Amino acid sequence: MLILAGRSGAGKTHLLHATANQAKSNAYIRSGVTISAQRLAEEVQRATDFGDLPFWCDRFVSEDFLAVDDVDDLFGSHAGGDNFLLDVLRLRGDANRRTLVSASISTAPDNPCPLNTFLNHQRAVRLL
Repeated sequence: MLILAGRSGAGKTHLLHATANQAKSNAYIRSGVTISAQRLAEEVQRATDFGDLPFWCDRFVSEDFLAVDDVDDLFGSHAGGDNFLLDVLRLRGDANRRTLVSASISTAPDNPCPLNTFLNHQRAVRLL
């Protein structure tokens, strides 16, 4: 997993989408998803309402490439998106799946949620 970290306007989203598009054109990548954290939270809420959360978890874990934009939008989420994404990221790591996320995180986390703590222990490229 790689994190694109930086302030608002640093180009994280643009770089995430460009990297995701390039990765998806690679012959070794059979399937990939690019999604915003907000959209992911909406999908998690719908999946929870319909009892499909395990299906959605399996879907995001099994993709060859996953790009999630603005994951810090989920920190402390009451919709459960932060816990869902944390589980997905851990499972993807265990399966050695390619994952790219963007966030406005710092090396001195001021938000003690488990997702933020996890992300602060991952490799990050800091954009200025």
